[in-house]
Amino acid sequence: MDCVISVGVSILGKIGEYTVAPVGHQLGYLLYYKRNLTNLQTQIQQLRNAKNRLQHAVDEATRDAEGIEDDVQEWLCKVRETITKAEGFIQLQGESNVGHCNFMSRYQLSRKASKMAGEIHQLNEDQVTRFNKVSYRLTLQSAFKNKLYREFESRKKTLSGIMEALRDPKHSMVVVCGPGGIGKTMLAEEIARRTLREKLFSNVIMVTISQNVD
Repeated sequence: MDCVISVGVSILGKIGEYTVAPVGHQLGYLLYYKRNLTNLQTQIQQLRNAKNRLQHAVDEATRDAEGIEDDVQEWLCKVRETITKAEGFIQLQGESNVGHCNFMSRYQLSRKASKMAGEIHQLNEDQVTRFNKVSYRLTLQSAFKNKLYREFESRKKTLSGIMEALRDPKHSMVVVCGPGGIGKTMLAEEIARRTLREKLFSNVIMVTISQNVD
């Protein structure tokens, strides 16, 4: 009999452990309602700062004509969506003005805030551990892909003359000018592509000078 009682107490003790822990966890959503919302706001701000830092690196790499890694672009896209969703949740929570006695609403909002904060924290961790490098150098040929270029008869003579001038070591500069909309940019990109293909230059830099300077 003593043995049976001992076993029964042991089993009840284990049941108590597995029951009290989840109940305590769920009760925490009610007790720490404001804390969870404040933590979510903190996580949002930290994620926004991390996004801005990474975006600055991406912008700099883009200005240097470098390609942006796919996972970096995917992270930035996901972060924008997450911040928008989390800020919308915070705004709705503020407008709903949940009272102290509305336990179900407080529980649901607190639980959702805690879950969102955890997801945002993970995004912050990903940025720290994964993105030591955001970009890669493009091959010069790929930087001047010109799929839209069509070699009309009217352009052949112009293109041929420019290429001939570039092959002449006496020429150090070629300027393409004309009214807007006639295809100067596409022509310049085609010239850049051909000079790289013929190995006339090891590097090509193209600058567009607009009529209206920003």
